[in-house]
Amino acid sequence: MKNNYKVSDSETYFYHLYMSLDAEPGLGAEESFAADMFYERDVLSEHNLSVYEANGIHDYFVYEDGRFLSARNRGSSLVEFAAGKYRLTKKDGTAWFFCDPFSRKVTGIYTPEGKQLFFAYDKQKQLISIKNFRGFNISLTWNDGQLSEITETIYPLEM
Repeated sequence: MKNNYKVSDSETYFYHLYMSLDAEPGLGAEESFAADMFYERDVLSEHNLSVYEANGIHDYFVYEDGRFLSARNRGSSLVEFAAGKYRLTKKDGTAWFFCDPFSRKVTGIYTPEGKQLFFAYDKQKQLISIKNFRGFNISLTWNDGQLSEITETIYPLEM
């Protein structure tokens, strides 16, 4: 099934997206707009990182003795599992992956229940794709920095 939405429909569409991701096809409402989550390196120490969430909360991680320590002690842990790729694990066990050193934005979310959500970005660091583990896919098209089209596709699961 495939649906296209015009930008003028985007408010209605994002409400639909929010509800869809909160229901059977997706993760949860909190994760539905997680693509705004990103990290930045500290200007004073290139090893230290700040992780910024869409809700304005951020955590600062200090690199000491080969590992990251949360300066704010929110119960999160940060691991660099490959060069320039990070996994942030929250207190509830949800893992947030940052696998694109160019955009520095979240590229995947994995919950302890096994749900997964994936994000992809273009060269301008604009979100171009949201996919989940059930075959729900959203493609975003941009023209000159403006969102021009939203395409929703639901692929049937292989049994």
